This record gives sequence, structure tokens and C-alpha cells, in this order.
Amino acid sequence: MTRKQEGKPFSIATENHGDVSVNFRHRALREPRLQIGIPQGGETVFFNVNTTRGRAVSFRQQEILRELQTVVGQRLDQQEQGESGSTPTQSLVLANKLLGDNLGRLDQVAASSDTDNFRKHTKSNPIRQVALEGFHSRAEATIARLEVSSVLDAGCGEGFTLSRLQSSLPERQFEGLEYSRKAIGIGREMHPNVVIRQGDIGDMPYPDNSFDLVTCFEVLEHLDNPQAALRELKRVTNQYCLLSVPNEPYFQLTHLLTGKNVKRLGNDREHIQHWSIKGFRKLVESEFNILEVSNPAFLWTMVLAEK
Repeated sequence: MTRKQEGKPFSIATENHGDVSVNFRHRALREPRLQIGIPQGGETVFFNVNTTRGRAVSFRQQEILRELQTVVGQRLDQQEQGESGSTPTQSLVLANKLLGDNLGRLDQVAASSDTDNFRKHTKSNPIRQVALEGFHSRAEATIARLEVSSVLDAGCGEGFTLSRLQSSLPERQFEGLEYSRKAIGIGREMHPNVVIRQGDIGDMPYPDNSFDLVTCFEVLEHLDNPQAALRELKRVTNQYCLLSVPNEPYFQLTHLLTGKNVKRLGNDREHIQHWSIKGFRKLVESEFNILEVSNPAFLWTMVLAEK
């Protein structure tokens, strides 16, 4: 007996646009499906646009979706004008609708999100995006070197960094903690595969020594009492802590050069603490043994410490 072939693709058309490829798949007895392929680690990884539900919200993914919408719209116009093309009109109509729906959801999420963290990860400032890439790469490389299995990201916001770390280091078990219920709601919508728990970094809902590693990225500068938060981070980790804060005054200077927060001389409206590399190191040394200090993109101070 032969296996039924109803679900097997019988029509596939591929569109290449820069470093992005698109597959329009038709399956018998199933709805057509649009896939976007993004190069990752030497291979092309596909995700289904019609199942993103507005979750693909990083700047790069938004950029890809908008580029694809332009390409699909151009091909659709060509076919409507009678020009021949390899992609079935049905696929183009579907692709155009799916892309428009997803981008519409992204715009709705963005309109209801006004945190500094959300803006930082979704705005298209090229300098900022390059700097963030350097920051994330440093964090990933540091965690990859550690023999840890459980990781808590304390003050994870909407989960941008948490989601990236979980994707790049799937052998580790990640969890996020965030105080803002609004940020948690946005994070769960955008990154449905990550675990984000509501809680206060000053009184975290975990027993002592719960995680092999606790990360805390760009949180301490927002706190009235960062010393108390450090003690709580120390309590919850059983070995390592990876911390980062803006490297001042260079962080503010970069804001001024890019026209951000000019009236406040580059100071972020949500930052109430300001540390140089030396100053932050002194703070961390009051609770931990410092193993490594790095300066990703020259804008942040990142400290790996041990309990």
C-alpha cells in the first residue's frame, strides 16, 4: 500500500530577493503557504509568514517582511497587466494578503508599546542596530563558554534578548523575569516560545541557588537601589552572574551624535544611575568575584562574575 500523497507539495515557486528567498507552496487539500528563508549559520532557515501572528518584530524581520511585500506587490501588478510569471496568481494574492496582515499586526503592537527597550530593539537606526548586534554576540559567546544548563534573564522586558539567546543556545534552559505586565504581554505575543514570569528583581520569586546563571542586561541603571538588586541576583544564582549597563559618558554621547535625547544632553529619560567601566566594576565587586569585564560596541560595560 502506498502512502497517501494529499499533503505533499505539488507546486513550488521560489523568489529570490537579496539574501532572502521565498517559497510559495501549494499543497493538495491544504491552504497555500508562504515561507520566508533567512540565511543562518551557513544554511537557509524558513518560517511561515501566515503563522507568525505578528510575532516577527525584530528590526531585521520587519525589514524583510516589508521588502517582500514590495516584491510580491510588483509581481502581482505584472500578472494583473498580463505579463507572464512563474508564480501562480493565487499564491501572489495570498502572499500579498498574508504580508499585509502580519505587518498590520506589527504596527498595532508598536503603537501600543512605548518602552525604551521596545524602541531600542525595533527602530531602524543603523548605528544602533550594529551596536546591538555586537552586544548580543558578546552575550551569546560568553554564555556559550560557561558550563551551565539553567539561565534566568532578570528584567527581560519584552524578551528580545531572551528569545535570541534561547534560539542560539537551545541546549540551555532559559526563563525570563519581568516586573511590567505590559512588557510581559507584548513579549508573550511576540516571542511565544519563551517563558516570562512576572516578578520584582528586588524580591524574586525563586528559592536560593535556583539557576546556574543569572543575566541582568541594562536593568540596574533604572533602579533606585541597584545594590539591593545585586544581592538578590547573588541569592538566586548558584554560580554565575552576567551583568551589563550603559558605559557612560559614551552611551550618552552616542545619543547626542545620533540626535536622541538632545534636550537631556543624551541622557535616557529612564536612566537614574550612570556608571563608567571602573565605577560599575566597583559596584559588582561589592557582591561578586569578577571573572571578566568586556566593553561590547564601546557602549556597554558587561561583567561576568562568580558567586
